[in-house]
Amino acid sequence: MRISVFREKWENLARENGLLRFCVLVLTAGLILEGLVMVMSLGKTSVVIEVPEYLKKDFSIKEGKPSSEYFEQWALSLVPYIAGFTPESVDFNIRVFLSYVHPKSYGTIEAELIKLRDQVKSVGISQAFFPQTVVTKENKVRVTGRQMRFVGKTVTSDEVVTYEIGFLMERGKPLIEGMNVTTDSGRKG
Repeated sequence: MRISVFREKWENLARENGLLRFCVLVLTAGLILEGLVMVMSLGKTSVVIEVPEYLKKDFSIKEGKPSSEYFEQWALSLVPYIAGFTPESVDFNIRVFLSYVHPKSYGTIEAELIKLRDQVKSVGISQAFFPQTVVTKENKVRVTGRQMRFVGKTVTSDEVVTYEIGFLMERGKPLIEGMNVTTDSGRKG
């Protein structure tokens, strides 16, 4: 009787060992397959494209160079930060705009915007800009429109202003490399 119990337990252990070996084999094959899938996915190229806040037109990027529509949309998204503000919002607007400025131009553009901010806060100027035309040549965009300045409820100026912004692509991100503001009277704003 003991021999039959021993044989029965032995056969059960043999079946259990076979099942465990099968499970280990399946898990090992799954691990190897997962490793191969991961290695193959690392070889794929991923492309990150930063798009402007308000995308109204289609654009294309060929051989790493964006179309002029891409820069146009970026300019139309960024100009409101420096063209329309109140004394309360000017700090935020400048901070957001400067986050898109190339490091080589940062100091110059920041100095101009700080001067503007100080003037806005000291006098209490509010400004509104209404874009009318946009002209794009490669990576330079000219946004022309009507700009109104207010102190309180009094309109202090109402003139045509042109914001010209030059862009530079760096690591897939459009950065502002130059900015020029002119009024219809020819003076720089």
